[in-house]
Amino acid sequence: MLIQWTPQSARWFQTASAYTGFHNNLSRILLPYIPEQTTLCDLGCGTAMIDFALADRLSTVTCVDKSAAALRVVEDQIAASGKTNIETLCADVYALERVWDTALLVFFGQIGDNITHYLSLCRQNVVAVVRGGSRDNLMSGAVPQCRTVARTAVALDAQGVRWRLTESILEYGQPLESLEDAAAYVAAYRKNPPGQSVEEYLSLHLSATEDPRFPYYLPYQKHIGIFVISRGENLHVLSAPPALAR
Repeated sequence: MLIQWTPQSARWFQTASAYTGFHNNLSRILLPYIPEQTTLCDLGCGTAMIDFALADRLSTVTCVDKSAAALRVVEDQIAASGKTNIETLCADVYALERVWDTALLVFFGQIGDNITHYLSLCRQNVVAVVRGGSRDNLMSGAVPQCRTVARTAVALDAQGVRWRLTESILEYGQPLESLEDAAAYVAAYRKNPPGQSVEEYLSLHLSATEDPRFPYYLPYQKHIGIFVISRGENLHVLSAPPALAR
């Protein structure tokens, strides 16, 4: 699903991250694959919440997205946090020619089909977080199969790419300010499956909390797979003829 970055969608992502600790928990899984005091480029960063969780361990972080609206949210966060080692770059990921130590992709892009380009942007590793688990854990069937663990593994293997995979499950539910907020969220992200109304979906899944700021919560356990692809182990992919290294 292509996210339309608005103040409302940015708020949902930021509150879910803070409430569940998703990006802090994800950063702890990622850090063993990202050497300290190195440079990182987050490709298709969105609101870049993972970058703020990683930044203190890194030299510089470049947040790349073609959405100026998303990057305005990131720049506001940079100003509020006082972090000086995070920069934004409004650009098409596939037009980049700079090189960083690590190229990071979090639920972005078709990893297997574009791995040659991603490897060209890094000196050390491509680290890609993709959706795992069964189709039942995917958002109403809206996630393309090319962005799942199984499809990514098949596409990488077809090109002779060497990779390592770590799988995990992290809570990443959505705290909500009101019933109206809950209905808007479900409708915006098509959480309710075909044939089921928003109201029916909420009656089955929405939980009440004792938090006065967020009196409602939609629980969600996010199944993830983390592919670590070393540039040094895959020089044969970079040097392959274009017809093979697509």
